[in-house]
Amino acid sequence: MDKLTLSPALGAAAHNYQDDGISIAENPSLALASIAARLGQKKQLLGAVKKLTGLNLPDPQRLVAAGDYTIFWTGPEQWFVTAPINTHEDIEMRLRSVLGASASVTEQTGGWTRFDVEGDKLAAMFERLCMIDLATTPPHHAIRTVIEHIGAFVITWEGGTVSVLSPRSYAGSLFHAMTVAAKSV
Repeated sequence: MDKLTLSPALGAAAHNYQDDGISIAENPSLALASIAARLGQKKQLLGAVKKLTGLNLPDPQRLVAAGDYTIFWTGPEQWFVTAPINTHEDIEMRLRSVLGASASVTEQTGGWTRFDVEGDKLAAMFERLCMIDLATTPPHHAIRTVIEHIGAFVITWEGGTVSVLSPRSYAGSLFHAMTVAAKSV
């Protein structure tokens, strides 16, 4: 059987930008699935997620990470679960087998793109992009926002790195908006 490989959203090679202390790098190395608690099943879902990942489901605008897994809140009783694609390409099946009837699980890997952004001018850059004040946002937040009319999640990590996730079909527009904002600071 042929093994298909997901290519980066912006072409055969991941796109990168680096200038004046800001770097933006497409990160195609994540498997992604969504989980939503089924009616009356949240308690069972909490236990099953803990069994698989060792993590508790995070509160709104928060994320948790341990080992291979990162989980962040996306809406009421809904979360995204990520892991390295090279070891978790089957993330949806893994989640479905453990979560059973407690959650609806959908594969999201090919539907979203992630950019990792680093640098000492990120607060100024994101002031131009969205309504998030990175200067006062601590690590381990996953905030749903709009960037250039594109729905996105902005994730803050330890060490000052920020990740931006958006629908894959908007990857080119998002990358352009971020590079324009980076050049303007």
